[in-house]
Amino acid sequence: MKLLFWLAKSKRNKQGQVPVYCRITINGERAEISTNLWILEKEFDNRYKKIRKSHHLADSYNKTLLSITSKLNSLFHNAIFFDGHSPTSKQLKELFQKGTYEKSTHITSVLKEYICYKHKNTTTEAYKKDNRYSSLIITALAQLSYLNYNLEEYNDHIVDRLASHIIDELDYSISYCKKSLSFFKSTLLFAYNQRYFNRFPNFNKINYKETNQIIYLSDSEMKRLAKYCFSSISLEKVRDCFLMQCYTGLAYIDLRNLSTKNIIFENDGLWINTRRQKVKTAECNIPLNPLAVSILEKYNFHLPIVSNQKYNSHLKTIASLLGINKKLTTHVGRKTFATYLLNNDVPIETVSALLGHSNISITQKAYAKVLHMKVAKDVRSIF
Repeated sequence: MKLLFWLAKSKRNKQGQVPVYCRITINGERAEISTNLWILEKEFDNRYKKIRKSHHLADSYNKTLLSITSKLNSLFHNAIFFDGHSPTSKQLKELFQKGTYEKSTHITSVLKEYICYKHKNTTTEAYKKDNRYSSLIITALAQLSYLNYNLEEYNDHIVDRLASHIIDELDYSISYCKKSLSFFKSTLLFAYNQRYFNRFPNFNKINYKETNQIIYLSDSEMKRLAKYCFSSISLEKVRDCFLMQCYTGLAYIDLRNLSTKNIIFENDGLWINTRRQKVKTAECNIPLNPLAVSILEKYNFHLPIVSNQKYNSHLKTIASLLGINKKLTTHVGRKTFATYLLNNDVPIETVSALLGHSNISITQKAYAKVLHMKVAKDVRSIF
């Protein structure tokens, strides 16, 4: 966009004054706006496009020109942000004459506005996550031909269609689908509170149940992982951090927050004492086995943690190199730790305390299948 102030000499009045106009040029298309300022031709500085100081109201008039420039720039960038494309010069002129920019109530614009409202234009992990949810929702709406619906038309039926499409056609997990649709519903509630539409969005819960499949490493896979010599230092560091999770049960965020102040020495050896990030009230006291201690000593008790995204990407590469036909993620380490303990007759109360669960029922629910297999194994060993 280019702005140019100029004199419309053909409109000279009886006093010899000419009006000052602002020309908007966008992609070669022009539109003109009157500034409502009238001056003598000699009082306009053609080089700097402003009123000369010889005019008795030069300061006031130049502030007006600056205000017009600022307002047009603001309207132009707001239109790009909320509508996702540049306005034409004529559209920008209309916005200027209205005196304000009316935010679009198209779902794509509302999703952007909601993310901006939640995160204040930051680039945190939560901000990036919400952007991924938004992209998925927009993709699914477009593929189901719901993208151009009015906000009040999004109802339970459409949300249910979205859920089926995201899970069955786009091949996302039920858990990720629920989080994405929860974000979508929050966006619509935000739009209602902003008075973009008048019907309160009352949605039902999504009736899709996640299969309780626990992915963990077997003893042989753990040993292979620990002994493997990587040619990449980055992969070696991720392997060591992952093994630390397998030995301690720490979640990714708790491993990242781990520092020397969380490692204490008791008569029977080193312990980790920390509070879970997810459950602030849940305190974890985890005894460190020699393998975990050796990893900490290798890095001088400062683990080389990378971002969660890069961590999971490297784990995928590691699984491929070792021929492990499982989807490795940071959470698999925690699952491996808990499963190993339960399979080796550690009471579930102890496992729950080590994992930092706020309630033992959480542990029982999460590891119901492991417990069921353990019961079957114990009963069969008797007969």
